[in-house]
Amino acid sequence: EETAWVFLGMIAATQGHTAEALQHYRQALNQNPDSIEANINLANLLITAPDMAMRNPAEAIRFADHACQETNYNRPDLLNTLAAAYYSAGRNEEAVQVAEHALKLPGLTPALRDQMTQNLKLFRAPPSNEQP
Repeated sequence: EETAWVFLGMIAATQGHTAEALQHYRQALNQNPDSIEANINLANLLITAPDMAMRNPAEAIRFADHACQETNYNRPDLLNTLAAAYYSAGRNEEAVQVAEHALKLPGLTPALRDQMTQNLKLFRAPPSNEQP
């Protein structure tokens, strides 16, 4: 069952076994391609993996967007991951749009609101290779 694969992926990720976690999340998606938890956890790992070679922002966008589609773009926590994936891929405008949308939704916790407000400042900053 996909829930077991997601759980194993979470354990592996917590223990720093990124490649193993990626495999578990992909196995969960083989069982259920619409699994919100598998899609969002895989997206998170693809943008935060300690090993830069395992990062894949474009793929992270695809998985995060799928999780957001499954929830009609109404879960701020999932949108936060999608915005981070866009930012990781250098797509700052889209990151800003997604984060701004998430900040308007009900059910946003104070901690997530603070995090997303900070992220928005980062998303809006000019790229480091340009002069302000």
